Amino acid sequence: MRTLVDRGDPVLVEEPTYTGVISVLSALGARPVGVPVDEEGLRPDLLALAMERHRPRVLYVQPTFHNPTTRTMGEARRREILEIASRFRCLVVEDDWAGDLSFDGSHRETLHALDGGRHVLYLSTFSKKLLPGLRLGWVAAPEPVFDRLVALKQIEDCGSSPLVQAALHVFIESGGQAEHLDRVRAAYRSRAEAMDAALRRHFPDEARWTPATGGLFTWVVLPEAIDGDELFGAAKERGVLVGRGSLFHVSGSGRNTLRLTFSSATEDQIERGIRIVGELLRERGAKSRARERSRDLEAVPFL
Repeated sequence: MRTLVDRGDPVLVEEPTYTGVISVLSALGARPVGVPVDEEGLRPDLLALAMERHRPRVLYVQPTFHNPTTRTMGEARRREILEIASRFRCLVVEDDWAGDLSFDGSHRETLHALDGGRHVLYLSTFSKKLLPGLRLGWVAAPEPVFDRLVALKQIEDCGSSPLVQAALHVFIESGGQAEHLDRVRAAYRSRAEAMDAALRRHFPDEARWTPATGGLFTWVVLPEAIDGDELFGAAKERGVLVGRGSLFHVSGSGRNTLRLTFSSATEDQIERGIRIVGELLRERGAKSRARERSRDLEAVPFL
């Protein structure tokens, strides 16, 4: 992002969005502007309004297995987003961190491919699909942008380890990555199904989520009365870590949302963790209903 924006520049992001990009933009002094999403991702109508109002140079978007909502854009939506960005001469930064983690092995056409690489800077990484500590990724960008990125990379850390890159190249060429992805897709699909089943058993009926079809987590929307930040502390005391939804929002909203990661947990751990969080939710739901009944009684007139 340092190559693309200056201090004070508005950068459009999905609302909610990846916490890492919020941190990077804040550190650079840029101004992230959240554009709400629906069940298929970034809303084109609100994107056009945000473009008109803020005139940004950059739009950051995750069209496939969006972090944190896990939603995936259809092709028609992708083309609409590209048309709007092109109309306002806005560069699109496409973060395709999980495109290879579709549980059925299917692939969506990237924004970069649909656009022909003219106005889209494409990012991906090996960290999420291979080794978290690898910290290697790649970029496809228009040539002037690519040249600036290479220069900045050389200044920042003198380049990533050639030895690690060479080893990764051999691993990919030998078919090791393809075999690895087949194994992890099957494992993640099983854990995602275990989480969905546990959510159905233990969470209150008012909670809403979409079963994951790829990626590493499930996004849950709770009743408005539930404070996810407070719930995080209570769950942590009982040995369960959940992702606070408020951290993924630039507007300060989302306190009634959670990101639940299944990738690194066993199915038994998923069942136990969801059961504990479900118990905490029901306790808070019961207290909320009791407060509402108390207010109702206070409002009854005495004649």
